[in-house]
Amino acid sequence: MTPEDIIEQDARKLGANPETVLEGVHHAISKGGRLLREGDSLLLITPLRGDKSRMFMHFFSVASPASAMSNVKKFVQRVRAIPNLKLVYGDTKDQQIIRLLQMAGVKVLASDIPHFTWMAEV
Repeated sequence: MTPEDIIEQDARKLGANPETVLEGVHHAISKGGRLLREGDSLLLITPLRGDKSRMFMHFFSVASPASAMSNVKKFVQRVRAIPNLKLVYGDTKDQQIIRLLQMAGVKVLASDIPHFTWMAEV
């Protein structure tokens, strides 16, 4: 399964337009974002306003719940290894990632930036 397949299937599952989501992912990557992959899960991380200590993240997955949890644990390790990264942010569309992050032992808090609904220290 290609990353595009994962994004498209995840978008459909959430009722979003897959083409619009793919365009957003490509735009984020063109602005310095990175797409990480573990199995049938992807994590898009994008620096906030050029600040590499704070990044937006979005989780895409078509993995089973058990595989998604394992993938998130691996993503947490990879994100923690990014130099100078202190905080990651997300929005309410990322409810699955909030639960998985909490299950992986990451403390998720209300965001200190109004545009986002949650943040987590890495």
